[in-house]
Amino acid sequence: MLPPLCLACRRPVDAPGRLCPACWSEVDFIAAPQCESCGVPFAYDPGAGAVCAVRRAADAIEAGYLDVAFIVAGNAFDKNVSHQRVLEYQRAN
Repeated sequence: MLPPLCLACRRPVDAPGRLCPACWSEVDFIAAPQCESCGVPFAYDPGAGAVCAVRRAADAIEAGYLDVAFIVAGNAFDKNVSHQRVLEYQRAN
């Protein structure tokens, strides 16, 4: 049986699935501000309870607004989606 190795640098560690002290000290943990739903970090603080574009798009899809989901996620590929449809989704949610 081989000795357990650091997941990052392959140095010996005391148990499988761990990082050595040097690699552990280099870990950047996700900190606020971040998406309230999935934890993805934000570049700026959008305020309490903010969610990322992916979560907003998923919410739009779940609510039956597939066309709006692409605009919410920043992928406005369909220029024919009416402003009224976007407002309808925003009022419903």
